[in-house]
Amino acid sequence: MNFATPETESIDEGSNKMDAAWNGIVSNNSELSQKNLKDAVLELDGNLTTVSIPNVWAVRGFSASGTAGVSIAIPVGKNTLSRETSKIAISNAKVTSGGSSSSSLTVPLNGIARSRATLGGVEMDLNFVNTSLSGLHTGGQYTITASTI
Repeated sequence: MNFATPETESIDEGSNKMDAAWNGIVSNNSELSQKNLKDAVLELDGNLTTVSIPNVWAVRGFSASGTAGVSIAIPVGKNTLSRETSKIAISNAKVTSGGSSSSSLTVPLNGIARSRATLGGVEMDLNFVNTSLSGLHTGGQYTITASTI
């Protein structure tokens, strides 16, 4: 695959689209198509990439049990990041803390001091099989809920 070299270099300007030409043969001498590209991505890289983001949430406070429940959900219709026709699907969202990960966790409450807060992160799978552009993709969302137990 040959990519046209940009004539000038710019930062955060213009389009992320490129002119590309194919100088090869796809399996079984078939023409290059979007399906062939998707199959190649699935075969070579798999279709999911797990992303971990540490220290996204913190809980502190008091409860009768000394614990809190923390959960994550992807709202209906908010499981896709988009840029024009390029899409990144979000799935399998989990909260993480202390080496555990799940859609919901029970974590200790250590009082109200900021220095004693229980910290946690987020982990999710991203599917890039329908991604065709680089740059900012928007529209996805997740919700973290914490409640005392």
